[in-house]
Amino acid sequence: MADAAKSNRHVRAAIRELLEPELVRLGFDGKYPEFHRLADGQWHGFAIRTDKYGGGFSTDMARSPFSEARYRRLLKSDPSQAGLPAIADHDRKQRARLWHEGEDGSDRHQWSSDFRYDDIRDDRDACRALVGRLVALLPEADAWLRTGKAGPHVDADFKGPPGRPGPNLRALAADTVKTILGAARIRPDKDGIYRG
Repeated sequence: MADAAKSNRHVRAAIRELLEPELVRLGFDGKYPEFHRLADGQWHGFAIRTDKYGGGFSTDMARSPFSEARYRRLLKSDPSQAGLPAIADHDRKQRARLWHEGEDGSDRHQWSSDFRYDDIRDDRDACRALVGRLVALLPEADAWLRTGKAGPHVDADFKGPPGRPGPNLRALAADTVKTILGAARIRPDKDGIYRG
């Protein structure tokens, strides 16, 4: 039996009670951790990816064209060839994940694709609140799956969270550091970190 300190039972119960019925309402089928639906000539996949040793989970979504008529024909004639696609079979242009804004203990917010429950795993209500934040993002996930248009919490190009500095802002920050510390004394090392 799992150690009580490492149990994910409250999070798993919240996923079962809050998230799974909402996915069914949106037309998804399947069972934890992967769900799928066929809609308007498209296959949509939605998965919960859990940390190997617990403590957090993230989402993974994919969309692709799909012939439901061909699938139904294969089910009758050759069921071994009638498999549904897997999210992992799709390239990055057909996949996305959800980001959420979480508190980091200060007045500022942090963006993360991980829904962490390391510190709250024994608090049933806190686990339900965490899963509730994911449920609140499902309309954006549904919109991306149906139309391909990413909302503010959908990372469809795997560039990172909203507000994350892009390459231009990082270069500007590096130039500012060089100016402040003196260009002669500071150079990036092999990892791109500026050291004196």
